[in-house]
Amino acid sequence: MSTTQQIQSETNKPQPKSRAGKPKVRTGCQTCKERRVKCDETKPACLRCLKFWGRCDGYATPRYRPRRPKSAPRPIADPASRPLLPLLKKDSPTTPHRLESKQLQPLHRSIATQTFNSQDQYQSFVHFLENTSNMLPGLFRTDLWKNLLPQASYDTPFIRSALIAIGALSGCGRKFQEDKFATSGMIITPRYRFALTQYGIAVSQMRENLVAGEKGLNDALIACLLVVCFECIQGNYFSALTHVVSGHKIFKDWLDSNNKRLITNASPTFQRNSFSDTIVEDELVTAFNRMDLQIMNYIDPRPASIHMEMKNEGEEIVQHMPDRFTSISESRSYLELIQRRTSHFIASTAGMYPAPENGSSTRTTRIATGTETGTVTIHSESETLLPSTAPPELRIEYSGYVNELSRWFKAFAPLFESLIEGTRDWSAAAVLYIEAQTHQVMLLSSFSYPLDAFFPTYRAVVDLAEKISDDHLFAQDDLYTFDMGIVNPLRLVAKWCREPTIRRKCIMLLRKTRCKEGLWDALCMAAVSEWQMQIEEECMDENGVIPEGARVRTVDLKVDNWKRSLVIKCARLGTGEIRSTVIEW
Repeated sequence: MSTTQQIQSETNKPQPKSRAGKPKVRTGCQTCKERRVKCDETKPACLRCLKFWGRCDGYATPRYRPRRPKSAPRPIADPASRPLLPLLKKDSPTTPHRLESKQLQPLHRSIATQTFNSQDQYQSFVHFLENTSNMLPGLFRTDLWKNLLPQASYDTPFIRSALIAIGALSGCGRKFQEDKFATSGMIITPRYRFALTQYGIAVSQMRENLVAGEKGLNDALIACLLVVCFECIQGNYFSALTHVVSGHKIFKDWLDSNNKRLITNASPTFQRNSFSDTIVEDELVTAFNRMDLQIMNYIDPRPASIHMEMKNEGEEIVQHMPDRFTSISESRSYLELIQRRTSHFIASTAGMYPAPENGSSTRTTRIATGTETGTVTIHSESETLLPSTAPPELRIEYSGYVNELSRWFKAFAPLFESLIEGTRDWSAAAVLYIEAQTHQVMLLSSFSYPLDAFFPTYRAVVDLAEKISDDHLFAQDDLYTFDMGIVNPLRLVAKWCREPTIRRKCIMLLRKTRCKEGLWDALCMAAVSEWQMQIEEECMDENGVIPEGARVRTVDLKVDNWKRSLVIKCARLGTGEIRSTVIEW
């Protein structure tokens, strides 16, 4: 019987009405209890209240809340209601690699007491908190998406609008075309249109909010992260790249003006309050250090002078790297620092020497991005840069970077071996291992060794990636993680390895995961890798061997951001023959 029928039934009875003697329901929300209606007990906010009253005061704990007089005004927030974000707990045996951080205080208000202009806004914000924020870090843990940004959204409207837009967009899904092994963008639904509208509101609020000063810097960096996140989920990777490059420049200019280095919080000498005199959060510092890595792994339009300066980042910290890592977060921070140092070193040598006389006229790739950056030229990955006549001091410097990476492997091995295969911690550690392996190949092949010398490494990377892909995280069709994971190592192995079985397994795994990581789309990379493989295998002999001259390398990319298509041109190293195709996503 409904509440209305109960009231009418009691009204028709001859005896006087009496409700005072009945016990109150203690599990309903505050608003429903005060209005004496049945609560549907949906948390964190009652859907009945949101539908009829536009707000819900949340759920109180009676033993901690004194009775409020009827004449007293309704409080703005209920301090006993469930906070949006729980207190962070220190590391425990079940969470061995949580990043060390100061404990965040619970919010003064719960999500149920906030003002949302529509049910769509409320549901999208909840979707971000309960789903998207768990997806964005991938296999690793970070406080950025789960704590820092939701906390900041209560005081900064553009952050809140952007999180609503990201939450709405991340639930839209993608259209898959099995015949192309690719996608044709997002599914156009009312939810998708709402996400675009909310994103437009967020961008307008960003323009109004960004002002000079430290607060302006903090907001500018957060705005960059949010814009990059939304554009990548939508598939606008080259537009996102423009924001990544400009955002990292703002970050680096601030570091230079404050005489600070791009350091990592893993170092024993690093104090987490070293940025306490500014507004910039440690999580933002880490995020933009990782953005630097993404730029170098995707398309890096920056001049060699920038790389010459940044290759010395954290030199003293690496010198004091421990002999054995105690957590995944520690090993990740040191690896990322070493990756940045070595990548900047490789890029700084670009153009120092003429291209090798192997039929290839150039080592660079011309890219027309269709954005305000215009046409850029970048150095290709893993081609011999230094001849045997290179200056001794440069080869000594190169040997130092090789030694840093070798020390990392030695310090990481005991930690990796101690983890149980198949667990989330093991998968996260395995991602670090294959990233380190492919980065070592890139470093060694750039100066000394031919790519065909690393077949055992390629096989190990693919075997580990296959086990990582079994994690339930990759079961999501619309998975997007903000940082790099397994896609970049797999596409590198597919590019470098000419052994047919390993190569095909790489492509199969890219299609299996069909996720988006940072600026990389697994399905797009699978399509490019398969096309290049087919061209190279045209020259395969009866023994399955592809000669070195049959290799192809990308020489020209023309991007159409509006159509989300890419015209890619490759040249065969031996003959210079040009091939082209169109990739859509």
